[in-house]
Amino acid sequence: MAPSRSYWQSLIFRFVALDLTLLTAIPPTSRPKLLRGRANGETVSLALLGSNEIRRRRGLVRSRSLFLNETGNPHFDSLTIEHNGILAAAKWDRDIWDELFAWFAGLHEEADELYVGGSLRRLPKTTLGRWGLGCQETCLPSYSVDLYRLRQSEGELNTVLSATARQKLRRSCGISKGSVRCGSPRLRALPRL
Repeated sequence: MAPSRSYWQSLIFRFVALDLTLLTAIPPTSRPKLLRGRANGETVSLALLGSNEIRRRRGLVRSRSLFLNETGNPHFDSLTIEHNGILAAAKWDRDIWDELFAWFAGLHEEADELYVGGSLRRLPKTTLGRWGLGCQETCLPSYSVDLYRLRQSEGELNTVLSATARQKLRRSCGISKGSVRCGSPRLRALPRL
């Protein structure tokens, strides 16, 4: 069953609400813009798109860069969201990346590079090649907590983390073994759409 218009309107509202809360801490010149994919007059995908000019080779090489779900400013992008991809209707999930690359390839005079940081999805090289785009991947370690398991434990980190992770957490908080924990965040469920 296709998502209803009200479903997508509520998702757009959540993106706007996110912009009014978390993103207001970022200066207006660094805030990402809302990227909206449409098909047949309906919204089928959403993402945030930041931009920045990157200089390399001691400033001699300039790159106009776009950043998926990031601001493009390293000062603000030290943390990324868990799902750093494109929010898309299930029916469009496979096609949306091809559409993003086609759109980006058409920006000849406006942008040189597109960064997709923190993504678990590998970019399809055949699709990139079809649009005359190249790809350079950099793998970095990432740290995460399984939010489903954390929700089941009612926000108690000790039951979710391994013994080694708990020890590292205690050490980083300056707490000796057997002392009070660093604290446990409490999760609350978002209202259903």
